[in-house]
Amino acid sequence: MRLLGFGIFMTALMKTIMKVLQVISLILLNLIVYFGLWIPLIYMIISGILMLTGGLDLTVMNSNTVIFYCGLSLCFVGSIIITIRHLIVTPIKEMMDVSEARRKIKDKADLEREKKLYHSDPGKYFIKYEGQMPHDSHPMYYQTKKERIKNPPPMIYRSNVDAKIIVHEYANHFEIFRDNHGKYERIDIREKPTEDPNKKHSKAKNKQHKQHNKQQYDNNPHN
Repeated sequence: MRLLGFGIFMTALMKTIMKVLQVISLILLNLIVYFGLWIPLIYMIISGILMLTGGLDLTVMNSNTVIFYCGLSLCFVGSIIITIRHLIVTPIKEMMDVSEARRKIKDKADLEREKKLYHSDPGKYFIKYEGQMPHDSHPMYYQTKKERIKNPPPMIYRSNVDAKIIVHEYANHFEIFRDNHGKYERIDIREKPTEDPNKKHSKAKNKQHKQHNKQQYDNNPHN
């Protein structure tokens, strides 16, 4: 029983030691990668192999020794560059990305609020632009060109007689709104006057008659 208990204890101890060594190895590996120490480490491994095979002797000052120290210096410079990137450049970039993402989310939320305001109360929306339509490039002007052609937005302006009266002029009618201390209520809808079809027909007939007279004049050889 004692041997069995001792065996279980040793097994658990070995597993614990292996886990601790595994954690330490992972930490060291991450530190080596994070600070760029893998560059001089690989360089030193290659140099050690050359020293073992007799291709490099650091005790003798010659061209190979100079090349070795120059290469080692370059490796440490590379490690410093990687360290700066991980400690300074990357955190700053991540902060800028987070800030940009928050700004886009805020802009999107503002745009959605503006869309809801436009649909629920057009007068209150357009008053922000002093009674004028926003420019096509404005982000609040969210209709596409095709949608604007199919459903053109109204012209928005205030009455010259009463500044509290806001007129929405569409292609076929007017919608009249009253500004009651920032609350806009529609008070009237007026159709646009249409042209008399008989008058339109008369204009077309007169135009045709003029064209006929001109043709007879051009065909007359005595002119």
